[in-house]
Amino acid sequence: MQDSNYLIPKKNEFVDLILVSFVLGFLFSYSFFRFTLEQSGFFEVLLSFFLFIFFLLFSRLIFMKFVAMRNAFEIDMRLTYFDRFWHYTWSKTSYYVDKKGFKGIPVWVLSIFIYFLTLGFLIFPAIWNYTIKKIPHLFLGSRQRYENEMGHMSNMEISNFRYSKALFAGFVFYFVFGTFMKLFLQTINQDFYNWFTFILYWFAFWTIIPIFGSEGYELFWRNRLGWIAAITILILGMLSLLIFDSMLYVIFVSLFAIVLVLFVMFKKYVLTYV
Repeated sequence: MQDSNYLIPKKNEFVDLILVSFVLGFLFSYSFFRFTLEQSGFFEVLLSFFLFIFFLLFSRLIFMKFVAMRNAFEIDMRLTYFDRFWHYTWSKTSYYVDKKGFKGIPVWVLSIFIYFLTLGFLIFPAIWNYTIKKIPHLFLGSRQRYENEMGHMSNMEISNFRYSKALFAGFVFYFVFGTFMKLFLQTINQDFYNWFTFILYWFAFWTIIPIFGSEGYELFWRNRLGWIAAITILILGMLSLLIFDSMLYVIFVSLFAIVLVLFVMFKKYVLTYV
């Protein structure tokens, strides 16, 4: 029961979730009125988008925390900052502005700037990332692949393979969430349902792009095969949600994607260890 505390987002994570949900909800609200004829008030639309995005990211974070806890480490959401612009130690904006307190330019500010720079046609949602920390009493004796590559000593405290499991689960969650939307939310206002679907797909396929500093990049460089598996499941699974009305077809396509991914992973495992 004590381990369940690792599933509860911390106070700073709640603050970050609220900020992310508000900023992105605000941008999507402006786009909503640009491309639809719905006669709703701006604050009604903003509140709807804010609640949807917050619930999506909040439930996704808990799911990732559960997977991380099962792999003996904590994962916490954090906002990202645009800071480093070259590989030298001093190639940071924080180095020239304030070596102690300045983190760089918040990416959510850059997201707003990109939105208005593109006249409202591009919303950049990849404005968060994660920090990780092992859970000592769970971590003890739970060594996984790639954590003992040097023979007598571990090559890192939390391996890329272990961390990538939580990142992979986060991307697959978009498909799981889309499935529940198709099952339970189709009876709501059609314009709002279409926009909720659009926001979900926009998040899923934008955030998995391996842009430096994003969670898509984290998964890509930590586990290339895991990234390929995640994007395969997203493409086949989420497109099936759009194409097919019958959930039976969606399940069939999803199982096909999962079997395909497992086959590729098994083949790689055999080639590596046999």
